[in-house]
Amino acid sequence: MAHTDRLLRALDGLGLDANTTMHAVVSLLSFVRGAAVSLEAEEQARTETGITDDDWMRARGVELERLFASGAYPTLGKVVGQPGLDMDLDSIFEFGVRRQLDGLAALVLRAREGRRD
Repeated sequence: MAHTDRLLRALDGLGLDANTTMHAVVSLLSFVRGAAVSLEAEEQARTETGITDDDWMRARGVELERLFASGAYPTLGKVVGQPGLDMDLDSIFEFGVRRQLDGLAALVLRAREGRRD
């Protein structure tokens, strides 16, 4: 309840109605909890095995290349084959939080303009 109250306080006075405010808070909390579950699982696996995600991927490189070359997953193969792909959970979390906040900013702007669409 304390986390929810703090988030509600952060949105209080921005012109959002009660329904939108509560939905925004629950959505953000759900995103953060989901990311935390992923981080926890990754850390637990690393602790139990001593193997990082990068180590796991490198160890299965040939197998994954063969799978992608088979054409079974054409879009996934195309995307993961691109340079600069960063699947670090911290970067994924940051991306998601930024998109959540961008969406909230758009809602606040609409509310201040008197729009409820």
